[in-house]
Parts: sequence; structure tokens; C-alpha cells
Amino acid sequence: QVQFASAEVSRLPRASTAMAETMVSEPVQTLPPPELVAVEEALPGDTALVVAAQEGLTFFNACSTTSWNEVVETQREVRRPQRKQSELNLELSAWRLSRDATETVREPWAEEVRTNIQKCRAALGVLSSGSPASSKARGLQELQDAAEVASAYMWKLVRSRGGAQVEWQHVEEREGFVLTQVATWVVHFACDRVLEAVHALDHAFIFGGPNPMLQPMVNATLERLAVLPSARNKARRSFPSKIPELARVPDLGSLVPRCSWRPRMTPEDTPGLTGAHLGTLTDAELRKKLQQRKPLVIEGVTANWAAREKWVHMGFWESLHPRLVPVDVAVRQTQEDIGLAEQVMDIKAFVMKFMEISAASPGIPARAAYLAKHPLFEQFPLLKEDFEKPRFVPECEGVHAWMGTTGTTTRTRFDVFDNLLVQVGGFKFVRMFPPSDGQFLYPVDGSDRCKDTVCDVDVENPDLQKHPKFANTSPVDVVLGPGDSVFVPCRWWCYTRNITPSLSVSFKW
Repeated sequence: QVQFASAEVSRLPRASTAMAETMVSEPVQTLPPPELVAVEEALPGDTALVVAAQEGLTFFNACSTTSWNEVVETQREVRRPQRKQSELNLELSAWRLSRDATETVREPWAEEVRTNIQKCRAALGVLSSGSPASSKARGLQELQDAAEVASAYMWKLVRSRGGAQVEWQHVEEREGFVLTQVATWVVHFACDRVLEAVHALDHAFIFGGPNPMLQPMVNATLERLAVLPSARNKARRSFPSKIPELARVPDLGSLVPRCSWRPRMTPEDTPGLTGAHLGTLTDAELRKKLQQRKPLVIEGVTANWAAREKWVHMGFWESLHPRLVPVDVAVRQTQEDIGLAEQVMDIKAFVMKFMEISAASPGIPARAAYLAKHPLFEQFPLLKEDFEKPRFVPECEGVHAWMGTTGTTTRTRFDVFDNLLVQVGGFKFVRMFPPSDGQFLYPVDGSDRCKDTVCDVDVENPDLQKHPKFANTSPVDVVLGPGDSVFVPCRWWCYTRNITPSLSVSFKW
């Protein structure tokens, strides 16, 4: 089976069930895909219709003629440790749009989808031209009918593949899903159904991956959305600026002196950990420290970030309503087993149902909810104005957001990229292991099908009878507070836990 070039095609990494320290029994309901309704008898405003059709047709034609990047045989090839993704000339958002006969989906539903996508393309051609009103009305109806049929097949495929955790097995599957959402967007936008239109584009982004060609459609929709009346933001809380007394902070000795979150950044305090302040080092000095290939705590990275003031308020994120985001949420799978299910929800619902509640008692674990490793800044490009890539970070392979409730964790794993984890709001505990400790960490295959990339040990509460070799590890610990960052070198194992509600940004290169 041909796999996508995108290293993120399998969506978010599966986090540990330890995230679910407390929870309610009923899962949050995922927003259903927007349903198309009958096209109004009165033809929508001609300008809006033509603009939407032209944007949609441009996207459809690009999908027929353009190959943005090359594809590799499997995701394991992308993640092969000795070959960085840049060396393979790939992008995280790469789509392989091939019409090669050997790369055609041969499932029974596929031909029906192809036929209706071609009908959508033909209808878009009519709508974007100077055709008379009667032809456009008929074209809009044909576009809606074809989009409904193709979309129904693609949503059925998504649900059969695990819903929000869908793993596309073929490039044509992902392309087909995105094209049906773009066609759906044209109908909703032309008929002035703005909320449904923006949701269609968010589904295309979340399930299909970032693509800059979607952005003009997003911008046009948001311009119209801005004139709609909006409810006043209700979120009042912020990410904590100090560690609460009830917070579960690891015993790090002098690393957290006198219950202060400020780490002492000297090798004497924590063997294997060094520190630096961005404002006191030249670029050459900082590069020399990074070349030592050891964890490095760096202060001052967010000194000029507007995000440090804006993003710490929950109301700021609530204001992004009604946009959709993917969230890992703790759900009860059986009477004894608590797991995680990724769900697509309104970002306002995520803030109000999870982040606000967690911030009300920031030191006490809440129901686990994590917007994890999401390319939020590609989905919301205006957020890029609130931060900047640190000067010592080269061209990035990915910039991701991590926002979650108290107690949420990420599994111990290693990456084939260098990483910089920047803490914007709240507090996060980070435990790292050198590559040489891999033999003591009982590695298993990761969710991205990479061999031996995930640790099978609870690194904060290890069962040494089950995992006796873990006693030989040499962990390096640090607590990050607002404005702190930690450099995690390539192939170092890393585990994180939110001590409070937490907001982080990661750069990898």
C-alpha cells in the first residue's frame, strides 16, 4: 500500500492512557459533518457565486495537474533515523497527486467518487464562467448533488478507518476527501451559509493536512463571518503564572528551590542539563552549546513574543470560535479501561469544557483533553504574527501547538529531528533520556509505524519488577515555566506532563 509523504498523515500520536487521571463517563460528541440543504430557489449573489466557483475550480485543477512533492514508499521511510525529511525533499503537508494507473484506488466505492468529483469540476466550470443565470442555477444544483454523493462515500470511509484518527492508505483517498469538502464549501459559501462553509474547510485541513491553496477560501469565508453577530466571550481564566501548592511536582532537588518554578540551570544541580539565556550569548556561542548534543534550557526565547501576553488568556482562544480543531479526549472504553479518542470540536467547546475547568483548579488533574502536535499556525496564519522563530533555529520541518489540561502527558518517545519546546503558558515537567538508554526503555513500535520509537514504561512510576532494566537509566529532568524552553537533541527520548493547564510551541528541524 502506498503511504503519504506526510510524516503527520496518521494524525496525532496516541498519547498514554495515563492522561486520563479523572474523567466523566460520557465522551464529548464530535461535531457532525455539515449537511447540504436544498439550493435556494433564488440564485445567490452572482459575485459570491463566481468568486467561490473560481477558487474551487483553481483547487480542483491544481489537484489534476500538480504534484507538490514526491512521495516515498512508506512512512517508515520518511522517519528512517539516518535520513532527515529535508534530505528527502519532503514537506509535512505534501500531497502526491498522481494519476498513474498503478496508484489508483480499486475499491468499489472509488469509481463513484471519481465520477462525482468530475461532475463537481464540470459544474464549477459553468459557475465560474459568464453563463446565464439559468445555467448557473442548474450548475449550482448539480454541484450540490455531486458533492453530496461523493462526500457521503468519503465520510463513510473516514468513520470506517477510525474517525478522527483516520489513516489514509492512498493519496487518492485523501485527495478525494479534500475535493469533496472544497465542493461543499462552494455551495455553502455561495448560499451564504458561512458557518457550514468554514467547517467544510476546517474538515479539509484537519483530515487532509495543511495546504496553502485552502487559505484564500478560508480568508474569503472569515471576511463574511466577521460581519455576523458573535456572542461575548465567556472564558475568564488564564494559564497559571505560578505553580499551585496542590500541583504534583516531581522531586527535583535543587532544580526547583523553595517551591519556585525557576530552574537552576547548572550541571551541578542536574547532571546532564545545562542552561543559557538568549540575551547573553552570541550566535556562535549558542551554536557551540547546541553542538554538544545534550539537553539545554534556554531562557529569553519569548522575550519579544506578543503571544506571551495574548495567548495566556483563555478568552483569546475562545474568540477563534467557530473554527474546528482536533482534540484528544479521555473516554471510558470499558468499565475498567480509560483511553483516548481524538475528536473534532469547536475550539470554544474545547476551551469552555476543558481548559477553563482545568484552570479553575490548576494543580488538580482534570479530565484529559489535549490539542497535541497540531499545525495550528497553518490553520490560523494570523497567529504567526504573535511569535517568531528563534534566531538559532534553522528552517523548520514543523511548528506545532500543544494545549492541554492538568495531568495530560505525552508518551516517552524519540524523534529523528532536533526539537525546541517553548513554554508559553502554565508549567510542564519534561523528563529526557540519552540515546544510550534506549536499551533500558523497552521500546515498542510507535503510532506512525516506526520501529522501536516509543517507550513502554511509565517513566514517573516505573514497575521495576516488570521492567527491571529501567533502573539503569539516567534521566534528565526539568520543569518549564512561562518563557522557558528546552532543546531536545535528535534521538533523545522525551516524556512530558502538564503540571498545570499548559500551552507550548515546538519547533523541529
